[in-house]
Amino acid sequence: MELMTAKDWENIKYFSPEERWGDPHKMERELIFLLDDLRDIFECPFVIHCGLDLYGHSKDSRHHVPVKDSDGNILYHYADAADFHIVGIDYKDAVDLMTAFIGPPPGGLAVANKIGLGIYPHWYGPGFHLDTRGSRARWGAVDRGGKQVYVSFKEAYEAIK
Repeated sequence: MELMTAKDWENIKYFSPEERWGDPHKMERELIFLLDDLRDIFECPFVIHCGLDLYGHSKDSRHHVPVKDSDGNILYHYADAADFHIVGIDYKDAVDLMTAFIGPPPGGLAVANKIGLGIYPHWYGPGFHLDTRGSRARWGAVDRGGKQVYVSFKEAYEAIK
């Protein structure tokens, strides 16, 4: 795991440290470069909702991964996750393209088995969760009676309007 440095941020084309990362220097490098590559392929703006977030997500969230010392004490947290939406494209098309772009070459970046991807069609500005956890995970969430309920990727996909 490598965290973003000031020099790394200089090499990012579409995002800046001023966006809603929480702490931009506690963001995992591979994630930010992947987002930049995806943004380039989509040719549409990505709006970042959050990166590092110590309080607004579940205890096992990739938005606040603890780094511990040898005694198990937490030294700091970092994030290898971002929540975002894509502007200027139909959400179902964006989901279809996202799954293609993370897939195998020649059309994809060959990262599908190393990332977590969540879809949230009920968000205002339907959005995505993307993380670089190192293994494959897929899920979705839908609105049921005003509450966000986690469901399978397929069920969330079928809920897209």
